[in-house]
Amino acid sequence: MAFAVAARKLPMNAAGQIEFSRFSDLDGDIWRFFIDNYFLPVNRDIRHLIRSKMHLLEAGVLPKSFDDFFMHEVQFEALHRLCEKGVDSSGIAGPGWPVGLELDVQAVLDQLRLRHQSFLRRIGATRSEREGAS
Repeated sequence: MAFAVAARKLPMNAAGQIEFSRFSDLDGDIWRFFIDNYFLPVNRDIRHLIRSKMHLLEAGVLPKSFDDFFMHEVQFEALHRLCEKGVDSSGIAGPGWPVGLELDVQAVLDQLRLRHQSFLRRIGATRSEREGAS
């Protein structure tokens, strides 16, 4: 949602991408506002959530889009921090937001919900069997 708001405030090209080459000083301030207050904190939260819940992944296999997100997050923050120091990094193209991340997150979440429901059914059956034996 924050990116959609930023996109409405900043110059866009015909493909619907933010066109950094057309930025005014105000546009730069707007972009940095969104980076500092939304993109970096949300990216940090996503990274922390994925890394702290890796034990929940099926066989510990990380979807490629998760790895792609880690690459994006590190490069995005590093380039932003360089920019804050006055270092021009406009010639370094980043990988951008990972294609398929949202779909992979949804797939993992659906898988975890199914495993949880299966576990609850097994527990319920075990309790019912114990109660029936009493």
